Amino acid sequence: MNVNIRRAADAVRGGREGEDEMGVPEVDHARPKKSSKGPWFLVLTIVIVLVVLGVVFRGQLFSSESSTIAASKYQAVFLTNGQVYFGDLTDTEKDFAHLENIYYLQVTPVLQTQGTGEPGNPPPTQQQQLSLVKLGNELHGPVDEMYINRVHILFIEDLKEDGRVVQAIKDFESGQETQ
Repeated sequence: MNVNIRRAADAVRGGREGEDEMGVPEVDHARPKKSSKGPWFLVLTIVIVLVVLGVVFRGQLFSSESSTIAASKYQAVFLTNGQVYFGDLTDTEKDFAHLENIYYLQVTPVLQTQGTGEPGNPPPTQQQQLSLVKLGNELHGPVDEMYINRVHILFIEDLKEDGRVVQAIKDFESGQETQ
């Protein structure tokens, strides 16, 4: 009823609805209405934007080492099992890197009999000899090609042309051509 009296008084004074006697707007002290979307909408929007950005920039975030691998050189591929392979490495951006013209190091023990193990004579010493072996000469006759799961690659190194491994590979290949 108070409202009706006020409206009637406003109509007589020529005032507007929602203003007091002095023409000052009335303030609604009720709580502001909350957005029906709530904070979950904001969180969901941020997550979607991050996922889209991750998909778009995935290649740049997880760049492969192919940009640093020299195609004309030999590479050393160090694996998680301690084995090292040498050869021409390609497809490093894929799940399985491709290695061709493969060589690896083989350790063979060399027994040296300098002593007999008796008092005054040192025991026989065992030394190791490293040799570079071409893949394919093994008993089971594998093809000179290998696909290596990138998960098992620790790191890759380009080899110098004047390095001992590359020189041994070149010597082996030049010996193969003459036969």
